[in-house]
Amino acid sequence: MILRSEPVDDIEYFVTLLRYIHQNPLKAGIIENINDYPWSSWKDYSSDKCPASFCSTRTVFARISQTDLMELINTPIEDDGQILDIDTDGYKSVSDSDVKVFLQKSQGIANPLMVQSLEKTRRNEVLRYALSFGAGVRQLSRLTGVSFGVIQKLTK
Repeated sequence: MILRSEPVDDIEYFVTLLRYIHQNPLKAGIIENINDYPWSSWKDYSSDKCPASFCSTRTVFARISQTDLMELINTPIEDDGQILDIDTDGYKSVSDSDVKVFLQKSQGIANPLMVQSLEKTRRNEVLRYALSFGAGVRQLSRLTGVSFGVIQKLTK
């Protein structure tokens, strides 16, 4: 698995990522309250006092109030399956289930992981169709097992 970093240049997406990151231990059932996770930076955001930390909250609070951020963090994200599937054009891709239905109905592919075993020309054709349908590069990589780089080349 190749990990890449992507710039976050939209405050809404940034706040969504903050919510996602801080809610992960809660969703995993590790804790019952976001404030209880000892390795989280959430205390730096939620405390009125400035704890001794390496986390700088100034940039965040220049864009959103502490009260608003606390309310957002404490509101569960309903469907977080696509949070990391933002593509370079800034739009979220269609849902995973929509991509699976699309592949089934338009390409006759019952399981998206089957795409990686297709002959290269056919594989690329299927991936291009899925991209034109609105699937994201990261999303397709995750669903099909085809590398991010291979799929990204198809967008050029």
